[in-house]
Amino acid sequence: ELIGLAAAFAGDTADAPRATAALPAALLQFAITQMQDRTTFRRGIVGLSADSLVRPWSEGATLSGRMHLVVSAVAPGLPAARAGVQAGDVIVAINGQSVQGLPLTALFLALYTLREGQTLTLDVHRDGQALTFAPMAEAVPDVDVSR
Repeated sequence: ELIGLAAAFAGDTADAPRATAALPAALLQFAITQMQDRTTFRRGIVGLSADSLVRPWSEGATLSGRMHLVVSAVAPGLPAARAGVQAGDVIVAINGQSVQGLPLTALFLALYTLREGQTLTLDVHRDGQALTFAPMAEAVPDVDVSR
């Protein structure tokens, strides 16, 4: 069973890769479906990354001992930052669906397969408060990797 694809992009020397990537099979399937569809597709980005954690949580019994999806980084100037999302926010729902019980693949797809202009609704806990953010994905900027 294919679970993903790993790639390295050569840098200045053959034995020192400049960048590496690990792509889960779910993301590859999403990309293949988009290519087969032959419609115009611009991948969107909101500018956050998240990690899953399973541990007791100090914020209260309602979160204790369950899987948590925690914002690990927010890129300055991108939609998530402009909406107010902060590193350390505990994501409890994505687009109205609780993260509890969702497979990690579904969480990954919800966060990282956005289209330009698509809104991502995040319900989070921060310092004991329930907050909702709705950043709209903007086009992933073109990157020149030829240097």
